[in-house]
Amino acid sequence: MYAAVLFIGVQNATTVQPVVVIERTVFYREKAAGMYSALPYAFGQ
Repeated sequence: MYAAVLFIGVQNATTVQPVVVIERTVFYREKAAGMYSALPYAFGQ
C-alpha cells in the first residue's frame, strides 16, 4: 500500500513538472515587471 501511494505521488509530481517550468517563467517575467508579488500569485494558483 505504501509503495502504491508513493508511486502515484511520484507519477503526479513528474507529470506536473513541465507545467511548473512554464508558469515559473511567466511568474518571473511578471514579477520583474512589477505586476504583483509572490503572495497574490500563490493565492491565484
